[in-house]
Formats: sequence, structure tokens, C-alpha cells
Amino acid sequence: MHQKKYSHIIIDLNNLYWRSVCSIIKNNLKNYTNINYPIIIQDSINRIKELKQKFGYEETKIFLLHDNPFSKINEREILYPLYKHKRKTENIPPIFYTTLDKLIEILKYYSNNYIISYCNGYEADDLTLPVQQYIYNQNKNSKILLVSVDLDWARCIDNNTDWYNYNNIYDIINFKEKYKFNPDIYKICMFKCIHGDESDCIPIAIPYLPTNILIYIINTYNTLDELLLNMWKDENIPQNWKLKIKEAEKQLKINWQLVNFTPLHTNIDDCLFFCKENIKMLRYFYSIYDLELENKMIDKDNEFFSRKKYKRIINTL
Repeated sequence: MHQKKYSHIIIDLNNLYWRSVCSIIKNNLKNYTNINYPIIIQDSINRIKELKQKFGYEETKIFLLHDNPFSKINEREILYPLYKHKRKTENIPPIFYTTLDKLIEILKYYSNNYIISYCNGYEADDLTLPVQQYIYNQNKNSKILLVSVDLDWARCIDNNTDWYNYNNIYDIINFKEKYKFNPDIYKICMFKCIHGDESDCIPIAIPYLPTNILIYIINTYNTLDELLLNMWKDENIPQNWKLKIKEAEKQLKINWQLVNFTPLHTNIDDCLFFCKENIKMLRYFYSIYDLELENKMIDKDNEFFSRKKYKRIINTL
């Protein structure tokens, strides 16, 4: 079957980078050292290029959304101390985050079709919808692919936007076939509020809740407050599960605040960095980070910029 192509691809850069890390060091962060970080940077760049080659055209725009690793964690830890606690464990060395910074610096000079999006105090998830709307404002008929394993990103699925979780591409129809509810912000928040989210260390609020009751609640109530206010007169929810929902009210309210998205209180234009290909800067970064020069960085007519000689003379520039 012919692979569908998109005019815009929005990538969860933190997630893509993490996948590179895990593939290189085999999920053992103790192996993350200065020795292997150039391989991880190169692997991350290759993954971005492969996504564009597979799903995009030559002129496809690539939006790379990233966040500070602790962008909202401190705020949300007040609500739930274990929120994304894995990011703060001693198992993650500081070089993990400094290498991501190195990758971002390279990407700024890598392609005219790359746009980096970041906003202090917000996670990449919070930027997805504003970036999508920015693209639609430029052209309402744009075809967009969202790339992240994070279910949160699926809330932006619409007639022109699909979601790719590295296993399957979901549009409105096959998302509903898989999850049994529409991919909108309210239903996804309700799902995560009740079901939890292991990747964010958000606990299951109501253990062993039957799937049919979970799906019914998600498709009936848009918010937790609606559920708590109306469930007692809802004959489709068994009495014993109403009591369990009531018992779990405290954790449900905590989860609801954790999964709710933060509206962007600034202009999205101020959160976009339009990358500009600069071969000289790429040669510089590739040299100091000990990366193998790519073909576009080599002046084949000028021996001065050959692969072997460039590393010896870059420090004199």
C-alpha cells in the first residue's frame, strides 16, 4: 500500500531522543558516558531524517517540540510527589540532558525545513495544539503527522491530522476502533485520569475497573466534576463501582490536575525558532562532537574540507 505523505510533521523531540538513548545503551543508563553520546546524537538526527523520508516530501516542514526536562515537574510534584519521578532519579546522569542540548544546537543549523518549538514552563505536550493551529493558520488544508508515543498527542487528531506512535498511524476512525472513544482532549484526559499513565508515573485511580464501565464513563462525561456530580443517578454504573469511584475521589482529583493541559499564555510565534542551514556551523559542531561529516558538509572540490583534514584544522578557524 502506498505510504501516505504529509506537508508537516510535528515530532516529540524529547521522546525521539529518548528512543535513541535506549537503542544505543540498551536501556542501561549506567552505560551513558562521553564515549557514546556522539553516536546518540547521530542516531537522533538519522531518526528525524528517516521520518521525513518515510512520511514527507522534499519540502515538508518538520516541527521539533521539546521541553525542559523539569518544565512543569516541580509544579506538579506539589500535587503528586512521584510525578515523572524517573526524570529525577540518580540513574539519569547529567550528560543525558546536556547531550540533548547539543543535539538541539546542531538542529538549528541543519535544515531550512526544521522549526524548533520550546516555551519555558511548558512541556512539549502543551505546545502540540498551538503548533497545529499555527500550521492551519498558514494553510487550513495542511496535512499533519504527529509523532510521539505519548497518548496526549492524539488529542490533536482531526480530519487533516494523524498520530503516529512508532507502531501505527491513527486517524479519527481507527483511533476510535482501537480505544473505543473519540480522540479529543476531554476523553483522553478522562482516560488518563482514571486509568493512569505509567510513563508519567500517574497511578491507576480505580484498580480493576471493568473496561466496559471505563469506556462508558469516558464517552458519557467530559470532566471529572461531571462524573462525581452525576454518577449517583446514573443507572449504567453499578453501585459497587460508584462506591469505589467515591473512595478514589482524592486520587482522581490529583490525577485530573496532572493530566490537564496548560493553555499557552503567550504567542506561539514567540515559541518558534526557524532553523537555517549553515554548513560552516555544521562542520564546526560535527568536529567538536566527533561526528562523521555528512556528504552535504564536504566540499568535494576543496581538499581543505575533506573528512580527514577538516578535523585537524577546524580549531584554527
